[in-house]
Amino acid sequence: MRLRRLVECVKRHAANERFAKFLEEHLHSLFTFLEVPGSDATNWRAEQTICPAVVNRKVWGGNRTWPGASAQGVLTSLLGTLGQREHDALRWLAQASCAPPRWPSPPPGGKQVQAGHDGQGRGSVA
Repeated sequence: MRLRRLVECVKRHAANERFAKFLEEHLHSLFTFLEVPGSDATNWRAEQTICPAVVNRKVWGGNRTWPGASAQGVLTSLLGTLGQREHDALRWLAQASCAPPRWPSPPPGGKQVQAGHDGQGRGSVA
């Protein structure tokens, strides 16, 4: 394969060597779109999916806290997924917000998560 020969030779600049190493590590997935029918050759769909969130962040001046940024990321992903699956997002959010909380089962022999907070927004550990 021609690309493999290009990445194997020694490079003069460190940046070119790093790029060649990256390409070599990802050779198996670079041309997936040629082998898998229906797969896209670009990430255009993914970029279009996050476009509303990017515009929102720019228009409103970003997030003032890391928890706010995290919450926006989760909600944006959730709304995008619900839209792709053709679910009514408002109905889903209303049902989810009114449902009783579901706590994960403790792992065998592990510590149990209890309802409550440890001061950092996480469940407290018993």
